[in-house]
Amino acid sequence: MTASGALLIDSGDLPSLVAATIESRPQELVIYHPRGSDAPAAHREAMAAEHAAVLGTGRLIVDPQPSPDAIPTAAIQGPEVQGLREACLLTRAALAAVQLHCCRLVWPKAVGPEAGPVGLAVQRASMVADLADLHARTTAAERVVIDLPLVDLTDTQLVDLAEDAGAPMRSFGPCDGDGAEPCRRCEGCRRWLAAFDAAGVPWPWAAITAQGRG
Repeated sequence: MTASGALLIDSGDLPSLVAATIESRPQELVIYHPRGSDAPAAHREAMAAEHAAVLGTGRLIVDPQPSPDAIPTAAIQGPEVQGLREACLLTRAALAAVQLHCCRLVWPKAVGPEAGPVGLAVQRASMVADLADLHARTTAAERVVIDLPLVDLTDTQLVDLAEDAGAPMRSFGPCDGDGAEPCRRCEGCRRWLAAFDAAGVPWPWAAITAQGRG
């Protein structure tokens, strides 16, 4: 079978939403959600499902195994561990892409314009792509290309792009908690509040927050 379409790693966050929104053929997109086990995991999964519904893809794949980020590593921390986690995530997503006959894997990783972090992300993607290519050479599978459309963007640029693309802004989970609405106090909320403010784009939950204060 000839591979076609794309598989998008969707963590229910803003980069995932932006990457899904700017796809030229969203009807051919498969949303792949790596299931988590932390407090906001259920909300992030709901956001990934909403992305699939809004885009009309009709295809949501939730990995039954926990995301590598959900594996406790209290005794081992650092950028090396994060790199291994990302490599594991990409490898599982590449396997899903092969099984679903998708020729492209979209990784909505955004690290900003600095050459070092961009280079590391591209290197990890290239490593996994080489593994997938080796599989393709020894089987009848098509080659899977890993695409990083947002890799050099800042948080503020992501918000700008989301606004320009007409993304449904409330369809992502900025919060590190498990509430239905962002708390505005956690690290995740502060990060995205700052990005929306810098971009001059209204916070999507501003009206709800105002009602709560009233």
